[in-house]
Amino acid sequence: MLIATLFTITLATIFIIKKMNNDRHINLDHAATTPILTDVNTTVYLTANKYPANPSAEHLKGIEAMDQIDLAKDKIADLLKCDAEEIFFTSGATEAINWGLTLYPYYELLYSPTEHKAVLNSIGERSRKSLHLNEFGQVDIASLYTDLQKNTNTIVVAMHTNNETGIQNDIERIGELCSVTDSIFFCDATQAIGKYFVYPKQQHIGMMAFSAHKFGGPKGIGALYIDKKHHDYILPLIKGGGQQEGLRAGTLNTAAIAGFGKAAEFANKTIADRWALTNYLQEAFLERLLEHLPDTKIIGASFEAKSPYIVTVLIQNIESEALMAYVGDKVSFSRGSACNTHSNTHNWEPSHVLRAMRLTDDQIKGACRFSFDSGTLTPADVVYAADVVAEAVREILAADAEVKEVAKMNHKS
Repeated sequence: MLIATLFTITLATIFIIKKMNNDRHINLDHAATTPILTDVNTTVYLTANKYPANPSAEHLKGIEAMDQIDLAKDKIADLLKCDAEEIFFTSGATEAINWGLTLYPYYELLYSPTEHKAVLNSIGERSRKSLHLNEFGQVDIASLYTDLQKNTNTIVVAMHTNNETGIQNDIERIGELCSVTDSIFFCDATQAIGKYFVYPKQQHIGMMAFSAHKFGGPKGIGALYIDKKHHDYILPLIKGGGQQEGLRAGTLNTAAIAGFGKAAEFANKTIADRWALTNYLQEAFLERLLEHLPDTKIIGASFEAKSPYIVTVLIQNIESEALMAYVGDKVSFSRGSACNTHSNTHNWEPSHVLRAMRLTDDQIKGACRFSFDSGTLTPADVVYAADVVAEAVREILAADAEVKEVAKMNHKS
């Protein structure tokens, strides 16, 4: 108890002194949310003021508002190379996931254990089987094929890009297997849309969830893509006034949807360039961090199918929670998914994603997720952030050693 108290006091003192000396802050938590793009913000504001009418209204102003929604839907459909009628607006990816997983209720689910909690908590009591993963946490294609050969009436649930590690599933192969076995592919593409070229029709994705705020759009608006061949089997999510073909009732948020469309339009023009820039930023950050902390382990370091937008590292002898608090005034990062931090319990729970990848609890305690965005970060920013994190690790370890030495001397006396 004495060691813990002394350690806490020492860290708190250092933290206060450092906070007084520097007010520069770098955000490396873009997987949680991205800053809204300036043009998107302008679009939301102008649309809210110019088209305030209810888009379901039959008069001229209502029709004008609905025109803005249709225009935005066309932009999103153009990004995805799908039909506009296959896009249904929701409040975000979580709602889209919950809705999508109500379809075909008697089908068996084959799902990846590294899925987002929105998926895992939506499965409920449905017939389900966990898929086998390879060493990188990716769905094992050979095992999936074997499972699909044994099962009929199946929905395969596999995310595009993991929100904690950045590891990507082989979406092309999964889609092909689902197509040839008459299975349905449900994909959580929240960390992929706007960052990768994702074409659900070409990739045989039957349903796909995504959210605007992950690629420069406003919060509170997302969508569920449903291939038109499944439309006869859609169960209404919300019953009411008949909006969105009576499947998801409620007054549509014209301004947010317009912002969603603007973000999609921007992404469609810039995906390749932003991917390259973001990849450079992540590499610069990791190179600098490893210069300081060469024993740090990078999840999926040798794996090609990995996102430049997200990386998780394991820092030895450090608890990520303490490190987050220590550098919080200078650098923002996370221990994993932001959606997992507001649970009903205050007890620490190891990441289900990292556990599924067979990491130990001690390793997971040092897991830090850093996520990047080329629109707001520079190489100097990420190098500075790596310096800050490394310096903090050294100071925490030094403080820990000092406290242990004091406690040892007190014990002898």
